[in-house]
Amino acid sequence: MRKLIKKSSVNLNYKKFLYVKIINQKTIYYKYSNKSLLLILESNNLFVENNCRSGYCGLCKATLLSGRIKYLKKKIIGYTSKNEILLCSCKATSNLVIKI
Repeated sequence: MRKLIKKSSVNLNYKKFLYVKIINQKTIYYKYSNKSLLLILESNNLFVENNCRSGYCGLCKATLLSGRIKYLKKKIIGYTSKNEILLCSCKATSNLVIKI
């Protein structure tokens, strides 16, 4: 005998919440968006040194310890080594742990 399951009124198209944990600082929880990590940090009163906001200068580098990001532009000019990200040019696609 099959049980009938009623569809609930819960909206399944909800936006997920993510967090960015910053080593030796704090953890920020926010709703998933297309904003850069730099803008999200600034909107939570965490100010990171930056200059160009477009991936050229490299001042907003951070070390990605865990998680996944996606760059907002296809070509990033600023130099980064392995596990370094430019906060002005990327967004989180999962929960992150970073070191600034």
